[in-house]
Amino acid sequence: ADSPAGTINMRTKRAFDRAGRRISWQTNVAVHSEEFNLKREMGPDERSRLKVKPGGIFDYSDVFLDKRLGIVFSLIESNHYQEAMRTTLTFNRVTTATDTRPEIITEINHNHAPRFNKRFSTTLTGDFKATPNLVLSLAAIYNYADLWNPQRTARFLTGGRTTVVGTDPLVSFTTTSAGSVISNPANVAKMGTTLTLLPKFELKLGALTIDGNFAYSNSSSWYNPLARRGSIRDTNGQTVSAVVYHAERSGPEAVDWKITQLGGRDIADGASYTSPAVTIDDGRFSRTELHSGQVTGTLRTNFLLPTVWKTGLKHKLELRKWEDDTELKRSNYVGGGATGTGAWANYASPYPFDVGQFGAATYSLSGRNIFMPHLLKIAELYGAEPQNFRPSISTANYYNANVANRRKYEETIDAAYLMGTTRVREATVRVGVRWERTETDALDYDVIPAAEVRRAGFTTDDGRALTIPGIDYQYLSKPRIHRLKSYDNLFPSASFKYRLLRNLDLHVGYSSTIRRPTFIDVLGVWAVNDENQRITAPNTGLKPETSDNFSVRLANYFEPVGTLAVNFFQNNIQDLHLADELTAEEFGYTGDVDYSAYTFVSKTNSATETTVRGMELEYSQSLSFLKNPILRGFGVRASYTRTYANVTMANLSPHSVSAGLNYYFRRFSANANYVWNDDQPRNVAHTSYRRQRSTVDVGAGFKISATTRFFVNARNVTNSPFIIMTRVPPHRSTMAQYELFGINWTFGVSGQF
Repeated sequence: ADSPAGTINMRTKRAFDRAGRRISWQTNVAVHSEEFNLKREMGPDERSRLKVKPGGIFDYSDVFLDKRLGIVFSLIESNHYQEAMRTTLTFNRVTTATDTRPEIITEINHNHAPRFNKRFSTTLTGDFKATPNLVLSLAAIYNYADLWNPQRTARFLTGGRTTVVGTDPLVSFTTTSAGSVISNPANVAKMGTTLTLLPKFELKLGALTIDGNFAYSNSSSWYNPLARRGSIRDTNGQTVSAVVYHAERSGPEAVDWKITQLGGRDIADGASYTSPAVTIDDGRFSRTELHSGQVTGTLRTNFLLPTVWKTGLKHKLELRKWEDDTELKRSNYVGGGATGTGAWANYASPYPFDVGQFGAATYSLSGRNIFMPHLLKIAELYGAEPQNFRPSISTANYYNANVANRRKYEETIDAAYLMGTTRVREATVRVGVRWERTETDALDYDVIPAAEVRRAGFTTDDGRALTIPGIDYQYLSKPRIHRLKSYDNLFPSASFKYRLLRNLDLHVGYSSTIRRPTFIDVLGVWAVNDENQRITAPNTGLKPETSDNFSVRLANYFEPVGTLAVNFFQNNIQDLHLADELTAEEFGYTGDVDYSAYTFVSKTNSATETTVRGMELEYSQSLSFLKNPILRGFGVRASYTRTYANVTMANLSPHSVSAGLNYYFRRFSANANYVWNDDQPRNVAHTSYRRQRSTVDVGAGFKISATTRFFVNARNVTNSPFIIMTRVPPHRSTMAQYELFGINWTFGVSGQF
């Protein structure tokens, strides 16, 4: 829809097209399956909270000036509380002469990441019919998002192959004194705002229609747990070394780990943990500014054949700014006699670490749960005694905050296209061509060579200065420079549609398309999605992906409201973006921030042309032709998709099925939707795959009156988990990650008048 060519036969209805005033509303509450009650209980943010969250929608439209002016105003707010529990396992698969066990667990990582999500949006749209042939429109949209994501991570490390005792260590093992336990809570608070202005016009001059739309948006997102939530970011991972523990579960694909401490310092006692380090705040910030405009002309002619001509110009300028100075906000607590061990012993969180959703449990020497620091109380201590928090910033921290994680980037796309559509008896033919020019501007550092840095009196290693003054001299002493790139593309397209029979259509199509690298790739910084716990690692050398696409569709339309169709497609892709999804260990991450439970995504270009082929069978029908008044309210749909490629592609499901059933009878209505996806590879080497998964969503409604309706919806009612398997021949496939999100319920009442 954002491409500068094509036709869209669906348009939003303007307010002045309606009969008059119209008001619609909805009020709802969202409930998570793990907190299905109305109690105020201690939450993951260490505060007593009600987990049932309200939301609503209000929509108003009216017409004025003899139906020449239409106004639409809407307000939408949604609030959700959702649980997320993830267990990740890492392995040692390198056998030795004295230890031939094929796989040894090196870490059990429990991550509890509940979140509070708030989204608010308001829209004001005005459409004015200035003349019978000219319509002027303006829309203003404001969006606000607030994510509060208190994460809790408990990591149980075995220490290596030689420290694990057990003949079947995938199910039951005991560590020697080389084991260790890491406790690390992290409070993530992300806010975001977007302001969008959308002026438009439409002018009709006989057979010619000219329309134009313009857009401006300014979007910012930032993290600030200290000011917005009264919490520090995290404690950089508190560790207890030389821990002996026994771990066992019911089977090799179970996550009901029972971990019992047998020796070492008590993991439930805060005095056992090393390091008084904290990250006071979260310094991530990004801004996106978008300017775009498009003018399109549509002309109907009857020379030789009735033809619709469409041509247009489009311009888009996108500016991105990214900063992350989190590493400058690290400190060590030096008050209260802290010497490096047990600094937070008196700051235990009142919210216990809970892995009960998995049937798992942890028992310390004292029988208590694992210790978690109280991040809100530590923030209060910081506010009262800031002088006792001494900054602990390394040269690497300084470089990352002031150089590596500060980027500005601009992308400009200019485009023009011409398309013609004609009809010859039962055939419709469409041919078009689009030209695009892409220009990019990356603001980069004018880096001083290492030899010159050394001559200036600073030491270097691998080409980088080893001191903060040296970093200032090497990277920040000269003005930043613009690195420019540009390229042109021509994209032809064509389609042919023929009515074989009264209700049977054949549709053949060809198109040429492009997919550019994401801004994260070209910015050269990591994009951390805390909500989904995914990190996109940049590849600044990633080239655009281009594709020649072929499709054939045969569709039979029948009454009442039925479709039976088969679709075939083939995409020939050059420079395919190959994505690998890796664990922190597989990616080789060794940084200071605890991303052990996150998924790392890295992209490269395919060296050869990639061919992707697929087929889809689809069927849908209303059963209103049935004579039984109860059964005739059913509607059914189903589809099957088969997709394959000549290379391994991450997240490509070879088989997928979706089906739906909807029903209405008098005032009652209901629906159910089912989706199944086959095993999906996660990396090019296919050593990891996401196991097949099916989900079911359901909903129901009851019409209380002519204008009011009650409804209930539930997402993922079977609480289907995400399971990631690893397979490294000759070893068997092994479960490496298990993730649950629970069931989300929404209850509400809606109406209109």
